[in-house]
Amino acid sequence: ALPGEDVEMTPEIFGGMSNGEKECLEKLRSNGTPMERVKSNTGDSILHIAAKWGHLELVKEIIFECPCLLFEQNSSRQTPLHVATHGGHTKVVEALVASVTSALASLSTEESEGLNPHVLKDEDGNTALYYAIEGRYLEMATCLVNADKDAPFLGNNKGISSLYEAVDAGNKFEDLVKAIL
Repeated sequence: ALPGEDVEMTPEIFGGMSNGEKECLEKLRSNGTPMERVKSNTGDSILHIAAKWGHLELVKEIIFECPCLLFEQNSSRQTPLHVATHGGHTKVVEALVASVTSALASLSTEESEGLNPHVLKDEDGNTALYYAIEGRYLEMATCLVNADKDAPFLGNNKGISSLYEAVDAGNKFEDLVKAIL
C-alpha cells in the first residue's frame, strides 16, 4: 500500500477517466491532488478506471506519471491488469505487461515476487491470465503466458487453473496449451 491517506475520487474524475479524458489528469495536477492516492469507493485507482474502459493513451500517461499504480489492488484485490484483461482490452494489457516487466526488472527477486501482477490473485483466486482465457481472448492470453510461465499453473479458489481453462476452451487454445506445456 502507498503511504498516506486516500483521496476520494469525485464523480467528475471518475466520469472523465471512464471516458478517457486526459484533461482530468491536468485537473488533478493543478489541484495538487496526489494522483496515486485518488481512489473510487471500490478502491479503484485512476489507472484501474482507465484500464477497465480500454483507454490506451490515458493508461500510458498515468503509468508514466505514477508507475506505482501498476501494482495497486482494489477492494476485490484486482490490479489494473486484472480489470483490463477482464474487459478484453488487448492493447491495454500489452502496455501494462510491458510496463510491469520493465518495473519488475528494476526490483530484487524477493521484491518482484510479492508484487508481480501476473501471478497476483483477486478475491476469487483468479489471475489476469485466467480472465483472458475465460473470455476467450487468445492474443491476450498468449501475451500473458509469455510474460510469466508460472501463471498458467496457479489454481483459483475452486482449484481451477488457467491451464485447465485453456484445455477446456477447446481447439482455439490448442497452440497455447502446447506452449504452456
